[in-house]
Parts: sequence; structure tokens; C-alpha cells
Amino acid sequence: SFAEVAASAEGRAVEQVDLGGGRAFPGFNDAHVYLARFGASLEQVDLAGSATYDEVVRRIRERAAEQPADSWIVARGWDRTTWADGAWPEHGPLSSAVPLHPVLAFETGGHAVLVNAAALALAGLDGEELPADPEGGEIVRADGRATGVLVGTAIRFVAAKLDAPTDETRVRHFLRAQEALFARGSTAVHDMGVDARGGELLRGLRDDGRLKLRVAAYLRGDAIATPEEARKLADVGGDGLVLRVVGVAMMLDGALGSRAAALSKDYADAPGRRGLLRMDVERFSAQVDVAARAGLQPATNAVGDRAVRIALDAYGRAAQDVEGFAGLRPRIERLEVVAESDFARLAALGVIPSLQPAQLTDSLR
Repeated sequence: SFAEVAASAEGRAVEQVDLGGGRAFPGFNDAHVYLARFGASLEQVDLAGSATYDEVVRRIRERAAEQPADSWIVARGWDRTTWADGAWPEHGPLSSAVPLHPVLAFETGGHAVLVNAAALALAGLDGEELPADPEGGEIVRADGRATGVLVGTAIRFVAAKLDAPTDETRVRHFLRAQEALFARGSTAVHDMGVDARGGELLRGLRDDGRLKLRVAAYLRGDAIATPEEARKLADVGGDGLVLRVVGVAMMLDGALGSRAAALSKDYADAPGRRGLLRMDVERFSAQVDVAARAGLQPATNAVGDRAVRIALDAYGRAAQDVEGFAGLRPRIERLEVVAESDFARLAALGVIPSLQPAQLTDSLR
């Protein structure tokens, strides 16, 4: 009982805090975070809760008035499914309101963007002859021209034109993310996509005592080619409590809201569309094999049932080829649409279903 603990030597040696009827919880561990991206989003234009496209344009225009011409404006959080018509936006109103600043505005799930005419011009997407859609992506078109919406890997056409963040900027983003997570009660995270330099910067923050958040880091699967390379990158974290590299993060498809989740049948509201796979089966299987042979936990973003099945097929192959694969506790992230027959395979392969409630509620709209 509390009285017995309070009367013990250990109980007398600690501070007692009366919460006045409140509750105390252990620190939360968020299983799916992009630390640098989250920190950057805290400095971007917040579009969450924009009830109309006009509201999106207004918020971005207000930021443009504060910045010098030609400087980039990055925004995040618009959600067309909450608008009255639910239609994809076209860049015309945004381009008219913000003509002098290139704009890159991510929808709430991060798997589609809206850009304005200035950004389309920088990316070479402002003409009548557009490049072919990349694997796992789509340049949304109307009458043969880009509407300003880019989905999946097509985002890179514009994102590649932004200046790469400096080390100073990335450190600031890590620390801003840490501060915001602590304010929400999260004391540990799984960072799902750390590159080599990001790992080095996190290690520096840990070594100088500024990283207090416990970080289980996952290497980006598309950034490593061999198990030896993966093991070398994993060593950057060491085996400490504050920072460790524990796995490899891979991405097979996108979100349901942007119709990028890979399904086995057509979308009910988009006949002929079954989503987008970000890589072919062979390349994905190779990434899983590299992770497994490096002794790192595979974690695969798979939303639609077609993507989930491909992930399970690759995990099944790795289980046969790599001794101890089940002990790595392979994960599937999001896992929102699953074929009935594949639930048993999840259990048989020992796959951890890493569900993301916040993202699921977006998809359900």
C-alpha cells in the first residue's frame, strides 16, 4: 500500500508530490516520428484546420508578405477531404495570390503537395510537355498541363529545388522537435528515416548533452546498398540508452487520402486507379535483405492491401534466406487495408503491426 511504501526507508528518501486528484503517466514512446521533418514543420506555415482552399491561400499569402521575394515558402497540413467539394486544388488561385515566392505546400499526410506557378517553373513543369510520371508518383494534369498537385515520388521534381538544410538548421530542427515532444509528454521516439549525416548530428547532440529524448533511429532503406554499409551507419549511435540505430525504414506506397495507397482493386471513387508503388518488388526485397543481413529491424510503410502483401512476400523470403529473421521483429507501418487472407501471415511471420492512429483518422475522412 501507499502507507507501507511511505513508511519504508526508500519511501522516506524520495520526494512525494500531491497531484491533487490528477494523474501521472510514464513518458510516452511515439513509434513513428520523423524528427527533422517534425522540427521543420514547426517553422512552416501551418495549414491544419483550413476549412477551404481560400483559407489555405490566405495563410500562405500572409507568410509571403513577411518574406523577401523569391524566397521559398513551405507549408503543411491542408486536407481537401474536409472541404465542401473535396476536389483537388489547382494552383491558379495560389499563383495569383503569391506570384513572387515559390510555394511547396504538403497535404496533411505528407504524400501530396500543392505548388504554385513559380515553383512549377523552377522545376520545369510549367509547359505543355511534361515528363512522364516517375515510379511511385504522379504529376496531376488537366488538359495536359500540371495542376500544381504532385503525388508520391513526383514531389521530388519540386523538393529538389530547395536548398539542402545546413547542419545548423538540422540541429535546430532536432531540438525544436525535442522541445515540442517533451511538451506533449513524449520522452522517446522511433525516428523513421535517418540518413548518415543526420545520425552524426544526433550523436553530436547526445555527446554534448543536448539530446535528452530517447531516439531509436531507423536508417533510410534507399540510402544503403550493402549489409556492411548498414552496419557501419548503425555504429554511429552506439548502444546507449539515449540514441541507438535499431532498424531500416522502407516505404512501399502512400496514403489513402491522396489515392496513393497501393490497392488490389480500384478505388471506389476513382475507377481505374489502384494507387502507386514507390519501388518494384525486386528492389524492395533487396532492401529487406540488406536490413536482415545487417541484423537490423525492417520497418516498411505499407498502407494498401497490395503493398501489405508485397511486404509480407519479401519478409517471407527473408525468413527463409536469413537465419534469425523472426527475431528481428519485422514491422509493417500503418497497415490500414489488409486482405482477409493476409492476417494469418502477419502472425506466422511474427510481423509487428505498427498502427498509426493519427494517420488512420486522416484516412477515414
